[in-house]
Amino acid sequence: MAHPKTMAEPPILLYTWGDGSRGALGHGTVDREESPRLCLALLPFKLRAVACGAGTTLMLTAAGDVCACGAADDGVLGLGARGADRLAPALVAELQGRAITAIACGERHAAALSAQGELLCWGDSSDHQLGVPGVARSALPVAVGSVGVDLAAEVSAALVQAEEKRAAAAQLRRSPSAESAARRESPMRRSSSRRLTSPTGSEAAAA
Repeated sequence: MAHPKTMAEPPILLYTWGDGSRGALGHGTVDREESPRLCLALLPFKLRAVACGAGTTLMLTAAGDVCACGAADDGVLGLGARGADRLAPALVAELQGRAITAIACGERHAAALSAQGELLCWGDSSDHQLGVPGVARSALPVAVGSVGVDLAAEVSAALVQAEEKRAAAAQLRRSPSAESAARRESPMRRSSSRRLTSPTGSEAAAA
């Protein structure tokens, strides 16, 4: 079995507990753990994050590798079409070399974000959780937007549109018509600002 890269720094220890059915706790068994138990399989590796689903656990190492264990329903482990339940953490080979920086796990689908800004999803997509049109499920990570959607172009267009709206709003605020409207005083206000002179020559403000 392939292994994630080890780190020279001291490891960050992972403890898991609770329902261990189908290997969700990563101890190599299906036993329930009533108190936190050290996950020995990941002892040599420095971890960055952990994400839990409904019977699945993902682990992200500081080297950017992803491991998965637990139930393999709908391909949520990301280990391929023939993936079975894993009682101990297994490397998600499809994500190797992508420098993963963040992971997330839903009930039966998961996602990972690479250092290059690439979003990859896998697992159940019966409600379009993967964000990939025409895909009902995927047992391997797929790039969101890889099917007829150019995310880079979409984001760029959205930024351009937002900037155009901002510039139009700023121009409207600076336009002569807007300025004159802001400065225009109502007849009532002008009347109230007039001052009257009494027959004795003293001044009084108009009501």
